[in-house]
Amino acid sequence: MKKILFIRNSSKPIPRIVRMITVAKELGVVCNFVGAKRQKTDLPNETWDGININRVGNYFPLLNGKGLFKLVKGLWAFNVGIFKFLQKEKPKLIHASDYETIMPVLLYKVLYRCKVIYNIHDNLHERYSIPSFIAFLLMHIESLFILFSDITLVPEEFRKISFPKYVRNKIQVIQNTPNAAIAPKNLHRKPDFMTKPKIFYAGWIDSGRGIDALIALSETDLFDVSVAGDGDEALKNRLIATNNIEYLGYLNHEQILEKTNDSDFIYAVYSPTKKINRFAASNKIAESLLLGKPVIVNNEMEISKLLKSYDTCIAIDYEELGKLSVYITELFNSPNDYLSMVCNSKKLYKEHYSWDIVKNKIINIYKELI
Repeated sequence: MKKILFIRNSSKPIPRIVRMITVAKELGVVCNFVGAKRQKTDLPNETWDGININRVGNYFPLLNGKGLFKLVKGLWAFNVGIFKFLQKEKPKLIHASDYETIMPVLLYKVLYRCKVIYNIHDNLHERYSIPSFIAFLLMHIESLFILFSDITLVPEEFRKISFPKYVRNKIQVIQNTPNAAIAPKNLHRKPDFMTKPKIFYAGWIDSGRGIDALIALSETDLFDVSVAGDGDEALKNRLIATNNIEYLGYLNHEQILEKTNDSDFIYAVYSPTKKINRFAASNKIAESLLLGKPVIVNNEMEISKLLKSYDTCIAIDYEELGKLSVYITELFNSPNDYLSMVCNSKKLYKEHYSWDIVKNKIINIYKELI
């Protein structure tokens, strides 16, 4: 029986990996997720949300951009653990996520011959605020990873064209879209315009995701605000201590979709101070489109161009987030305009992000490699 190892520097698979696993399982392939020990409670082996998880290396915490020495030390142990695990399992197909996992995988590929899918969640040269010549160097380093892999995946076309032309033919776009099979059954939940608008954020909790503005929105007492995810401990504690915010912790994909369906607006803003934020390809976008929820984004995000062209979003400059209350209230107080945006969202989903489109792309990739 065919087997794929999915490797990422996290303790659990995120939605972009889960959808790859879902399609592989439907094709009769055995799937194992190989992750890192990022929480003190992480076990070496467990089953989470129906997925077998193996964790290798030593425990190192979520550092949120701090503690470079701890990061390097943790990644070194993780990469050594990956290579030893590969030698033991002897897989013929490996799915590796981002630069944190690709080097031991490519070493294994050279020594033992296997196929490699390189899934780039965040382009390396766009991740950090660094001088342009260093970004140029990182772009070509990651281009080498692409050349030595069999297929590379990115979530949007604008992520693909940011790489040099000499590697683009090895890159395929697999959009971050939710699996329709686990979507809530009631996809046509009508908003109650007589209540407070419900705003939901799910994702990495970080100062660059507009969390301060979200807390300020909740303090007006004009909105019901819910937050799910993990990240910066200080920010998490602020969310927990804020009376008007419902903090839900870490949710699986199905739970996120249920909460998205029960909300009126999805919050997906990214500080433009980091280049990778301007090129963000958030799962939240397609989830909101599937369920017909207007999404809140900032104008600096590349994806906002597509969203605005379909009139599916509230778009505002990141520095103007303090004015969001006015825009949200105005739209929610105009039911016809709001419901028109709901229809536009579903249209954009059907034309660009539907699960059928994405699933067929993934199936073709597996057929080519297995």
